[in-house]
Amino acid sequence: MYYINSATNREIRTFRDTLLRLHVWIYEDIPFIAVSYLGEDWTYDVTLTVATRDMKDVALTFISGEGNVVTLCLIDAQTNVIRAVRTLGLPEDAMKAIKDAGQAQLERYEDESEVLAVVNAVYERMSTVDVIARGTVYEFKRK
Repeated sequence: MYYINSATNREIRTFRDTLLRLHVWIYEDIPFIAVSYLGEDWTYDVTLTVATRDMKDVALTFISGEGNVVTLCLIDAQTNVIRAVRTLGLPEDAMKAIKDAGQAQLERYEDESEVLAVVNAVYERMSTVDVIARGTVYEFKRK
């Protein structure tokens, strides 16, 4: 989910229709996933944290499952209304890298605070543009 203040029609069309690039970078068993759009300056990123005590069963289901669907939602931050939705089918190698990192993360870290310490250290010295530069790129055209 991506929250935005007062999304313009152009931003909605970009989110929904423009060629999307997903940049996947695994660092210290943590997937950093950045999004960029062809011809646009708009970028954002997320990390995947599965090493949580409360959600361990959910994490294990995700890691062991065969699914490859990722749904992106553009949400108006002021009204909490969904402005656009985009569903992606990630390539097998991308899902494998993300799930393998998730499994390694569960084995490496005791809890979410350890993962967040690494994430925060990365973001202290890197921007989304840096994540994009380091990531493996997957492109998704609107059909």
